[in-house]
Amino acid sequence: MASIVAQVGADRSEAAWLVSTRREFKYDLAGELRIQLYTTKCSCRRAITWRREADIPDWINQGVKVEMETTTIESSEVKTAIARLREKAPFVYGLTNYVAANLSANVLLALGAGPAIGSAPGWAAAFPAGAGAVWINGAALMSSVTPDELDEAAATAHKAGTPWVLDPVAIGAGASEYDAILASLARRLDAVIAVSGEVDYLCDPAGRATAVPGGDAKMPQVTGTGCSLGALSAAFCAVVDPFTAAAAAHVAFATAGERAGERATGTASFAIAFVDELSLL
Repeated sequence: MASIVAQVGADRSEAAWLVSTRREFKYDLAGELRIQLYTTKCSCRRAITWRREADIPDWINQGVKVEMETTTIESSEVKTAIARLREKAPFVYGLTNYVAANLSANVLLALGAGPAIGSAPGWAAAFPAGAGAVWINGAALMSSVTPDELDEAAATAHKAGTPWVLDPVAIGAGASEYDAILASLARRLDAVIAVSGEVDYLCDPAGRATAVPGGDAKMPQVTGTGCSLGALSAAFCAVVDPFTAAAAAHVAFATAGERAGERATGTASFAIAFVDELSLL
């Protein structure tokens, strides 16, 4: 199965990403989002485009509603994933907007991963092959990273068999479409789909699904929170399967966010408390 994790932003996050070990991508940012996923077994391609809620394709609304259990920090799989992440301490290479780089690096460090974030001549061709996972955020295009560098990083990771995360940034839809998006994308992309909001939802092509409650209303008020969730998803993909990786990343964020919100007096203290709480999981 292709290891793909996608997140669609809601109240708590405006981020979106795909994690893949068997697909390459082309990214075009021109006032809208267009992702073209190229499979490795055939020459055909599928482009998915959302410009605004009204432009969501009809097939999304034909999704199958799924029943979901709840996953929390008490889950044995989540505890094992966190312990394994700290034990293995994978190197995660990331390309993102400079605004999100600091928080993303601190989030990875808080849970034991080793980050390298940024681009220089030759990095996109070299780092992904030796990384435990690669994280590619589309907003990197606003920080002097070129589309060719994003493509090269993904292609290098793909060739090396390195799991990689694509965060296209700011895919959104109304709440009524989320369950349809969840099931439809999982089936069509052979993917694990994660939808974040006040409650996060995850589903895989086989119909395995879970909900992750928690978080805090201050999370979208801290720059880079959604982007750093993509980074953490990549880190977990280096040590566990994609579904567990997505669940563990979302649970870690929801738990740390909720705990940080209980003691923070404002958004600045929340940002510090959030990283603290991640480091204490």
